[in-house]
Amino acid sequence: MSAMKNIDVDSEAATAWVEAGVTVKDLDDVTCPRGLAAVNGSCTDVGVIGFMLGGGFGFLSRTQGLAVDNCLQMEVVAPAGQRIVASPHEHMELFWALRGAGQVGYGVVTKVQVKLHKLQEEYVGGERFLLFSKVFCSL
Repeated sequence: MSAMKNIDVDSEAATAWVEAGVTVKDLDDVTCPRGLAAVNGSCTDVGVIGFMLGGGFGFLSRTQGLAVDNCLQMEVVAPAGQRIVASPHEHMELFWALRGAGQVGYGVVTKVQVKLHKLQEEYVGGERFLLFSKVFCSL
């Protein structure tokens, strides 16, 4: 899966199609310059799809829900080899199962469409923490 690195962002619709080899860092590198972000975790080496299928609690989760709640559709290769697109409107049972059933063997998720969210302000949490700790330590 590591060779499957395609990311297709639709800035107007605030969505992205993400292939199975894409990491959190890969997705952030493409979406953040556009003022958009997905619900991702703090470890940038984790695969987006694996993080999502595990539920995915990230920095935006308090306001935007879990990563899996922001999954709009999934492309799946079923055990018999057929390619299926599962969504709330098509193959609903498979979509529901993949979003919470764990490792049951419904197929291999090769691509997901995720909802993106507008960034409210640009900042790096670590820098703010360091500034705060410098002020706090100098008191």
